[in-house]
Amino acid sequence: MKEVALSIHVRTINGSAGDILDYEENKLTGLNVIGIGGDKLSRGLTLEGLSVSYFLRASRMYDTLMQMGRWFGFRDGYLDVCRLYTAAELLEWFTHIAAASEELQREFQHRVNVGGTPKDYGLRVRSHPVMLVTSAVKMRNGTNMQLSFSGDVSETIIFNSDARWIAQNFIAVTNWLTSLGSPENDGQKTGGYTWKGVGAEQVVAFLSSYRSHEDAVRADTGLLSRYVRAQRENGELCDWTVRLVSSGRTDATQSEINGISIGLVARAQYPKEPRPGRYTIRRLVSPSDEMVDLTADQRKQALSVTVNDWEQNKDARKSENPPEVPGGRQIRLIRPKSNGLILIYPLDPKQAGISETSQPIMGIAISFPRSDTAREITYAVNNVFTRRGGDDDSL
Repeated sequence: MKEVALSIHVRTINGSAGDILDYEENKLTGLNVIGIGGDKLSRGLTLEGLSVSYFLRASRMYDTLMQMGRWFGFRDGYLDVCRLYTAAELLEWFTHIAAASEELQREFQHRVNVGGTPKDYGLRVRSHPVMLVTSAVKMRNGTNMQLSFSGDVSETIIFNSDARWIAQNFIAVTNWLTSLGSPENDGQKTGGYTWKGVGAEQVVAFLSSYRSHEDAVRADTGLLSRYVRAQRENGELCDWTVRLVSSGRTDATQSEINGISIGLVARAQYPKEPRPGRYTIRRLVSPSDEMVDLTADQRKQALSVTVNDWEQNKDARKSENPPEVPGGRQIRLIRPKSNGLILIYPLDPKQAGISETSQPIMGIAISFPRSDTAREITYAVNNVFTRRGGDDDSL
């Protein structure tokens, strides 16, 4: 240990420093370095064999933050010894950028699948209340635009682990389900319970009583309520289906909601060590749950569209066999514009490290049909998207 420690050198890596990382001169013995720097590190300098990083330099711009993160790299076979220490706020920012990047890649792939070209590709990047996509100079051809939940699903993936917060949402859900009466499939616990013919005003009333986490921007119930009201004025989202999901797993924790027997849904915490006082997950919705309000013919049509998209997909990483169930995007494309779907997931509190005596953590998701009239969420978009009026097949 002493020999290894004595071989470590501290190097200052910035524009005015004389220190360099002379890997070539030390290629026979190796170079063990603690590198401390600013501008050079922020531009993606590669540190060979990097294992431990203390990353504290913040940027409010997506591209700069991602560029600074490039030197996090690791070598195959050494991932288990890599450590990254950073601030909770930066972790949230990187999480948001990752979500925006994945959404952008999905839309780009969809454009490829339908034979689009860069000339007619309407680029949109999900905005953030604090961060910027890039600098104002680089955004000279970009503008902010209000876009909708059209053809999208809004799901709660961030929860407060406070017992009072959990109890309040549990009461909001149980009171609302009571007001809806008995479910259509009363007594069928496997899969869940369904209420049909629910009005838009009843949905808005529920959203006003349910509290979403303050950091859940895409699942903000106030924003969702305004969207439902706006679409109702357009003759859309007037007829709703509500689904209380119940796990059919034999090892599922059993519970009751208003005398209805349910199996609590297990969703693993992600990341495994989240910020104190919160419970976060990757995804709430199981794709097959979004089909509950479709007729048999609509399911066949959604599957046909899914298979067609698979056939048009040129990505070499796609599955070898055609899909056997419809995808979420295709389900929402087929769903009539007048119909909305609310999925309620009673989550097992044990997954959040909360006492088993706690009430279920109530997660909600809303699956919206494709709409041509909706505008609501703020995105940064390029001039092609603006010129096309936001009417892009990738939405």
